[in-house]
Parts: sequence; C-alpha cells; structure tokens
Amino acid sequence: MAAVGCDLTDCCRDPGIPIAGKCLAIQLEPEDLSYLLSLAQVQWRMKDPGAARRTLEPLLLPNAGADLRAHAREITQEINRDDPRK
Repeated sequence: MAAVGCDLTDCCRDPGIPIAGKCLAIQLEPEDLSYLLSLAQVQWRMKDPGAARRTLEPLLLPNAGADLRAHAREITQEINRDDPRK
C-alpha cells in the first residue's frame, strides 16, 4: 500500500475523528486510490497541508490513472496556493 500522511493504525482507533473513516476505507480497499483523494482533502481541511501533500504523492505518479492524477494535481495546486510552505 502507498504511504499516506497518517498512521492508519492510530487514526482508525478513534472513530470520532473525521479522518478515521477515510483511513479505514484505505485499509479495507488499498487498491482504490480514490480514497487517498478524500483523505488528502480531509487533512487539508484539518489544517495539515503537509500530510495532505504526502497523501497525494502516490496519485501524482503515472500508474495512478489520468483522472486521479489530474484531480490530485488540482488539489496540490490549491494547497500550495493556500500554504506555500513545502
């Protein structure tokens, strides 16, 4: 499975945090890369742009598929506009 910007074990322990459902979905279906987009968006909204960028990294690779890659690129650009630190 691709490395993501959260410890999947830790975030899935607390179902009260918004990210837990996304992490659980990734654990259950790691081949479905669209869950990474959702996770990155939650991380960004939770004011963790670094984690969101790390989560999007595998989606920017050629094997992610054109649609996912384009969407990941858009989100990355929005994050970079809001938070220019990299």
